[in-house]
Amino acid sequence: MNTGVTIRTLAIASGKGGVGKSFLALNLAWCLAELGQRVLLIELDREAGALSVAAGLGSPAISAPATDAATMAARVLTVPGAPRVQLLRAADIPIDAARSALSLAPLLSDINTHWRIADLAPGLGAQTVLWLNRAEPAILIGTPELVTVQAMLRLQQHLQHQHVFEHLRNMDPRLRTCAPSLSAIKREVNTLYGEQAKGIWADAWNTFRFPAWVFNRTLPDDQTQLLRITAHLKTQAGERAAHPWLIPEDVAQTRCSRFGRVLLRHESACDAARAIRSIASELCATASLAPGALAKESAA
Repeated sequence: MNTGVTIRTLAIASGKGGVGKSFLALNLAWCLAELGQRVLLIELDREAGALSVAAGLGSPAISAPATDAATMAARVLTVPGAPRVQLLRAADIPIDAARSALSLAPLLSDINTHWRIADLAPGLGAQTVLWLNRAEPAILIGTPELVTVQAMLRLQQHLQHQHVFEHLRNMDPRLRTCAPSLSAIKREVNTLYGEQAKGIWADAWNTFRFPAWVFNRTLPDDQTQLLRITAHLKTQAGERAAHPWLIPEDVAQTRCSRFGRVLLRHESACDAARAIRSIASELCATASLAPGALAKESAA
């Protein structure tokens, strides 16, 4: 049971697969553990199961999902070499409970941890949106390629639109029956609030917390490409993401990915490991800045 501990939920997603989402989740958990934090990895990419394999726990076993907090606590596995890092496999999580951080929280109540890191499926699914909108923080990961960045930007814009809709819908009970679209709810706000509607609309957009961005596998000669990406983002709604965290590509990362090793365990002195440690340190430094509260949610 978590007593007197504020639990942070960190969710990692990507606009497309194969960009290092599970790699970041596992190694970030390892770094947080080095800083004295207890971490629960939550495998939500049910089809891939990459987190179990990368953690050295083998392919996910087929089992009936846990139905109560005590059973769920008994199902968690400790990651080899990292006693502070535990993993909850996708097969142990009921599909309905996995839908969001709020719906899964009761089943996690007996697991003592500081951080919950959700490894989400790529794309724009309802599960991804709900987890990212409740995460502290939400992280989008990609590689420094325009096509990947555009996929990340689409995901971020979808999150922003969902946030604005939910913010307005929860602001006034009269808006809760509105059709699930931004244009419909904007018309209702204009009708109900008249001259005040413009300010209310602007406030809804301004309350959106932009997710952090990570570019994985960056190379020294990617600087020109990163400048192109920055210029592209400044023309889009993702301008706030123009300064992402960078994880360099190196031989160590390639070797660990190929042989299913944890980077922080086997190649802890490499450039990629240092970059992830820097991210973990920054997360720990800012963890106390935002309240850890779960709110009601729905998918527009």
